[in-house]
This record gives sequence, structure tokens and C-alpha cells, in this order.
Amino acid sequence: MAKRLCLPGLFLVVALILSPLATMPAGAEEDPVLEFIAGLSTREKVGQLFLVAFHGSNVDKSTAIAELIQRYRIGGVVLSAERGNIDNGGNAAAQVRDLARQLQSLALEGPGRTPTPTVRPNIQREAEQSVPRPTATPVPMYPANVHPIPLFIAVEQDGDGYPHTDIRSGLTELPSAMSVGATWRVENAYRVGSIVGSELAALGVNFLLGPSADVLQRTRPGMPGDIGVRSFGGDPFWVAEMGRAYVRGVHEGSGGMVLTVAKHFPGLGSSDRKATEEVATVHKSLQELRHMELAPFFALTAAEEGDAGAVVDGMMTSPLIRYRGFQGNIRQLTRPIGLDADGLSALMALPEFQSWRREGLLVSGPLGLPAVRKFYDAQGRSFPHRSIAQEALMAGNDLIFVADFALEDDWEIQAANIRDTLQYFAEKYETDPAFRARVDDSLQRIMRLKFRLYDEFSLQAVVRFPELPPARTAEVAEIAREAITLIYPGADELADRLSGPPLRDESMLIFTDVRPVSECVGCAAFQDVSQEAFESTIVRLYGPSGSGQVLGVNIRSFTFQALKELLEAEEAGKELSPAQAALSGWLQDSQWIIFLMREVDVAEHPSSDAIRQFLKQRSDWMRNKRLVVFALAAPCFLDTTEVSKLTAYYALYGKTESSLEAGARALFRELPLRGKPPVDVQAVNYELIVQLEPDPDQVIELSIVGASEAEGGQPVGVKVDSVITVRTGVILDRNGNPVPDETPVEFRLYYPSESLELPRRKVTTVGGVAETSIRLERRGELEVSASTSTGTASTTLVVSIRGDEPATFATIVPPTPTPEPTETPTSEPVVQSTATGAPTPDTSGVRASEPQVQRLLGAAGALADRGLLAWALAGIAAGGAGLNLALGRRLRSPERRMRMTLWSVIFGLAAYCGYLLGWLGPLAVPGWPPGVAALAVAGVAALVPGLGFVTASR
Repeated sequence: MAKRLCLPGLFLVVALILSPLATMPAGAEEDPVLEFIAGLSTREKVGQLFLVAFHGSNVDKSTAIAELIQRYRIGGVVLSAERGNIDNGGNAAAQVRDLARQLQSLALEGPGRTPTPTVRPNIQREAEQSVPRPTATPVPMYPANVHPIPLFIAVEQDGDGYPHTDIRSGLTELPSAMSVGATWRVENAYRVGSIVGSELAALGVNFLLGPSADVLQRTRPGMPGDIGVRSFGGDPFWVAEMGRAYVRGVHEGSGGMVLTVAKHFPGLGSSDRKATEEVATVHKSLQELRHMELAPFFALTAAEEGDAGAVVDGMMTSPLIRYRGFQGNIRQLTRPIGLDADGLSALMALPEFQSWRREGLLVSGPLGLPAVRKFYDAQGRSFPHRSIAQEALMAGNDLIFVADFALEDDWEIQAANIRDTLQYFAEKYETDPAFRARVDDSLQRIMRLKFRLYDEFSLQAVVRFPELPPARTAEVAEIAREAITLIYPGADELADRLSGPPLRDESMLIFTDVRPVSECVGCAAFQDVSQEAFESTIVRLYGPSGSGQVLGVNIRSFTFQALKELLEAEEAGKELSPAQAALSGWLQDSQWIIFLMREVDVAEHPSSDAIRQFLKQRSDWMRNKRLVVFALAAPCFLDTTEVSKLTAYYALYGKTESSLEAGARALFRELPLRGKPPVDVQAVNYELIVQLEPDPDQVIELSIVGASEAEGGQPVGVKVDSVITVRTGVILDRNGNPVPDETPVEFRLYYPSESLELPRRKVTTVGGVAETSIRLERRGELEVSASTSTGTASTTLVVSIRGDEPATFATIVPPTPTPEPTETPTSEPVVQSTATGAPTPDTSGVRASEPQVQRLLGAAGALADRGLLAWALAGIAAGGAGLNLALGRRLRSPERRMRMTLWSVIFGLAAYCGYLLGWLGPLAVPGWPPGVAALAVAGVAALVPGLGFVTASR
């Protein structure tokens, strides 16, 4: 009896022991990431969550940053020129490469010793990685519970030089994102990304804080929150296209050794505050964000088949923006979205992010920004560093970016706050299960990215940097030339207003908005655009050592500040200094006055509005002069009146050497001006949303999918109940580029012989192309055409099915509109048969296969044709007379005879109109002259009332 009871109990115990193994996901016990994490100490786990911005370039073992790396095991560092990590006064590329080696050495050595590694199991790389890497090798583990883990080494490399390009000297000078956007070519975004990726990988930088996926929905001239040329533009589709190409370029250019982090999620395009002021409040619902700000982030996190390299590895959340009415309640105000658990969770719960979020990294924005400090304490008396970091983590951020992490601008105090926060996190990890789960969740994402970067966590593997490639200056110069945009006047008018370039004996005065800047505290000041920069470029290209078109002695350069001081002195009636008097004389005598302007921000740069003051105050200096403006920022800081006073207005979208050279070449009429603004320019009524609509002057070509591969250039075997797919050609916008995805297109299906129009097919474009599938439900001729919201016309595809024979196909091209109406009749549409041997539709007279609009126009013309109408009236008269003779005895009164005559006329004219519209085509005998056919149709119809009278009499 005891044995019988023991056996079931034994089975129950075994089942309980094995049940956890049965429920464990397949392969989970072999996951090298989870296995590695299981061996980490608490300090290592919480340390990996921190991305630290430190000060100075000294990283020996006695420094605070070395302690944070070796003892507190932080996950990464951010290098910047602003904090003195990078010296662009020398060869910054070589210095950063050296610094990266030192930093990784600290992370991969044990504290105070060089331990002997032990071997871990092989780590297989993720199958979905887009860039192939060498076969994985063992990862060492250090004893004493200290593990070598490589650092994320991050920089910001947005382009257009200072202040958002951290490494400038020794590398290719990068264009701004907006200048790339102005080319409207995603290939250029890829090229710039490839340059960035290849160069950063060679320096040991593996974490790019970029690109910007912000949509500059509307420019706000003079508003401090405007992100300017760091955005690709103002249309979410094109920002997404440029962003994906850029990310693909970084990944492929670096060989998979540089991660990308799109910023500033969910978008700063609507912000109207600077980080130095306060957190911006934006009145937008989640639904509104989906269509504008979030659209590029959706695209950058979507893994399209065959294009996994275009997916970002992370997104940087913004602590600088909060929303009112975010989830429907207009009275509800979120916290800064990057610190708001409910708001950020709602965004990550969107279906577009769910797949990416499984391994996609969220990086907090820098948590020591003045706006963040002000949010937590408006008086600026305290800085709750523990709470700020904890809220960033619990909101959903995986990597906590701590920069300027104190009220004081003192690195030692900031480092102390970071150490205290790390210690607090370690203690909370041990005591708070919810906090522990949140840390472990983020840690998995961080470690999976590091495992993807490196097959082996050893110093030899991590610092095996490739050679620095040669600078790709020619490619960048080509992009700058493609970007330059003529804002005013139009291209046709430019030749009249600016008949030619400056002549050898003409004098030229150049004013540049010069802004002395300093990269860091204690660093030497410099000019990011010098006073003589444009003059030097002109002399180099067109002076005596160039083409010899100008003389250097005829060119003088001044700053905006000098111009503004002169204007203010004159307005106040003060005596001019000798220098000001000389400048006043040159202004009056020069034939050319050229301005290189930047964003107008008088609060930060008091002389930035000098050009506006000049245009308003000294119209007498403008007579008989050529006033030319080059916008180094977005071309949005002059109004309509100011622009109208200029001879020419160009946008360069940047202040790099390549941009200035492109400007000089445009001034001397060397370049075709192909660029188009990627943002609104209100001064010239350039609205981006209108420019991206389908161009109404184009003709959309229709074709049948698969026709080119079939016999005779058309589908074979198409009969009743077959399904064909009709596709448009690439539909272009008013700028000559493919229209954005989701542009509406309507397909019209019409059976002319039955006057039957089927319900219209409303579809949207993908890649500039729209298509629809059509079931051929009946015999006869089906006309398929397409149109857009702007009235864009298309060719008409005619599908003819007669009896049981296979369908034939033809294309009708609409007539080319004439610029001015003339007395010459409009020519018939050209009919092109797409089928070899297919019958050509009859082009004589009125054709049943014409589009309805053309048919109505043709009918109207025929009605006005007196000769054809006379034939029809003759037929009606003959029919009516014959009817009266035949029914004379039955029509007993004159009233009845008159009524019968009127009915004959009505029926005859109705039949004549129906014949003209093609509705009575079968009644017309083929080959009859049009007049005889009209007589016969109208005459026979005039007899119909008599037949009805006879029938009713019986």
C-alpha cells in the first residue's frame, strides 16, 4: 500500500522539478547575453545604464572619469569640444582616436591590475544584423566579479561646423542636414552618413548621437526654439527618407561599428523655447503627433525587407517638451515627455514601435540642461540629481545621459552627484523588485548592442580601429552645389535683374555676420565664419591666380556689427568716425553689395538684424546697385517687402567652406540652380505642402503590370472575369520630385457604350506610384484613367473585349494644352496601340472610345456645325411629313397634328444628340458619311411617336 502511495508522489515531485524547464523559452538557457548578465555584480548592472559627459581630456587613473569607468562601471561616455574633451585647434581626429584607446583601456582592465581573462562560450551575432561581421570568438571574464565591458563612446556630428559638430579638424567638413534636404536626393543623405560612419569607426567612436529626425513644420524667424539647419526639412515623408538613407550610410560606412541614435524623440519641430529658458509646452494630441512629428521616427524604426541597415539602434528622448491634450484631455499637461512614465509608455505602446522596442534603445536627453533644472526647481536653488535620474529610468529610458549634472559648472561637483546617484541605484536595485526589473530590462538592450558591436570583449578586439579614410571633400562640395537655391527672383526674371557676374572694374562690398565663439571655458575664441571668408573664396576662384575676372583691390569686407554701428550713428545724428566715414563712402560708390546673413537673433547676437535695418533705413544707397543676399541659415528671416528690394536672394543652408564656394560660383553664374527649399519661405509665398502636391501640368502614364514581359507587350489571355493591375508612372510634385507616399490618386473606370461609370478607386502612392486591381466584369470597351487632387490628367487605357476573343489594349494620350486659345480647332487625341496587331480605334468622326469630357466637347462642336444639323433637320422634316400623311385620317384635328409634329421634332433631335455622344453608335452604318448618318438617325426617330400613337389606338 505504501509503495502505491509513493509512486504517484514521486512522479509529482519529478513533474514539479521539470515544469520550469518545460516552460522556459527554447534557447533561453543558451542566450549568451542573459548568461553574461547573470554573472555581473549589482554595481556593474546599474553602472551600465549611465552615459556620462565629462570635462577635460585627461583620463589617467587618478581622474574622476577613470574612477567612474573602473570602479562604478559606467556604460559609456560622451565626448564634446564644449567640455574640453576635443581640441579642434589641432588634429582633433588623431587626438580623439588616442582618447578612445585610453578610455576603452580603462573599461577593459580590472581596477588597479591587469587580470588574466577566462574563456566564455562563443557569442553568435544576431542574424538580422545588416552588416556582416567576422565569426565570433570567446569573450574573457575577469575574476573577482569584475567584467571587461567596452564603453559606448558617443559624439554629436550634425554637420555645418560649430557648434553641433564635435570633431571638425582632421575629418571631412560635413554639410548641414538642411542643405542635404534642399537637394531632394536621398543618395546625398546616404553619402554624408557613409562619410560619418567610416570616419567615426576609424577613431574608435561607436555611438553617434544623430541624425536629427525633427520636422521643422513651420519656421519661426527670431524664435529661439527653431532648430534651423539641423533638420532635413519640414515634410515628415522627406525627413524620414533622408533619415533612413543617412542611417544606412552610417551603418554600411562603418562596417557595423557605429550605432545611430535618432533625436529628439518625439520631435522638437514645434518647440518655441531654448534649453536655457524652460521646457516648452505644445498643444498637440497623440493623433496629431502621429501624422507629423512621429512619422519620421516610425520610418526609422521600421525594418523593411532588405533594408535593415536603415533602422536606428536607439532614439534620444527629449526632456525639453511637454504636451497639453496629449491623450485627449485638453486640460491634462504631461511632464517633460522624456521623464513622463505615462506619456513615454503611451508612445512606445504604439504599434509602429512595438517590434523595434524589443531591442531598440531609448536614451534620455542630457539631464543637466538648464530647462530640466528649472522644471524641478524654478528658483534654481536645488538639483535633485537622484530623483531626476530615477524618473528618467522609470519613464522608460534605458541609457541615462548625465551631462552638467549639478547646479554648478564644476566637474568635480557633477562627478560627485553621478557617484552618489550610482550608489543610490545600486542600493535600490537590492531592495526594490520593480526597480530591479526595470534595470534588468534596460540592461539587456544595452548589452545586446555591445555584443553586436564586438565579438570579443578584449582590448585587442575593441581598439582594433580601421585606418582613417581620405577626406571626401569633392563629394561634399558637389552636395553644396546641388543644394544652393535661388529664392528670389524667379529663374526667368534673374537674367533681367542680374545680367551677368561682377566685372573686373566693378567694386564689391561684402558684409558677413561674424560671431566670435569659444568652444569651452578657457578655450581661445575664434570666428566660425570669418570676415574675409567669402572675399577669399572669390579671389581664389576668380582673382589673378584664378580666372582673372576680378581684382582683389576692388573687394572690401566688413562685419554686420560695423554696418549696424554706422546705421545707428547716422540715425542718431552722431559724428562718424574715420572708419565709419570711409565705409559710408564705399557703400555709395560700390556697384555690388553682398550680405552673408545668418538667423536673426538680436537677444544673442545684437547685430544680426543689420541687413534688415539697412534695407529699411538707407534706400538711397540702393539705387543703381546690385544687392545680393546669401542665407547661411534657413532662408526665413526676411519679409516680403525686404526681399523685394534685393536684386537676388540665395540660400546656402550652411557656413562651411563648400557652401561659401557654391555661393561664389552661383554669383558668377557658373552653377545651375537646382536646389529647392525644404521648408516654407513665407516671404516669396513658397508653401511646402503646396509644392509637394502633384504637378497639374504633367500627364500621368498608365500601364498594366506585367505587360512588358508578356507576348506582344500586353497581357495575354485576358478575358471577362480576368483581373488586371493598372499602375501609374512616377507622379511628380511641383518641384519635379516623386510625390510623398500616401498622396491620393483616383482611378476612373468608364464603359462609354453603356454610359456606365463604376465607383472610383481611391488609392495612395508608394514611391510616387499608385496602382489598383480591376476585374473585367463585362464585354465592351472599358476606359481607365487617373487623376489627382490638383487636377493632374493621365493617359487613358482602353481595354476592349469583343465576344470570346482575348482583350486588346490601347492608350489614348490627352492633347497637349496650348498656352493661348486660337481659332485652330483642337487636334484629336493621339491613340497609341500597346498591342502588336491590335485593331486601331477609328479616328474619323465621333469615336465611342474617347474620354467623356472629350466626347462632350466634340458633341458641342458638332451641334454647332450647321451642315450636319441641316442633315438632321431634313431627316426630321421628312419623317414628320411622312407620319402626317400616313396618319392623316386618324389625326382628326389640327391640334393633334401639331402635337404629333412636335413629338416628331423632339424625338428626332434627341436621337441626333444621342448619335453625336456615341450612345446610338450601333444605329449608324459604318462607312456612311456623317451627314447621311445624321439624316437617317433623326428621320427614323421622328417616326417613333407615330408608332406609339398606332399602338395606343389599338
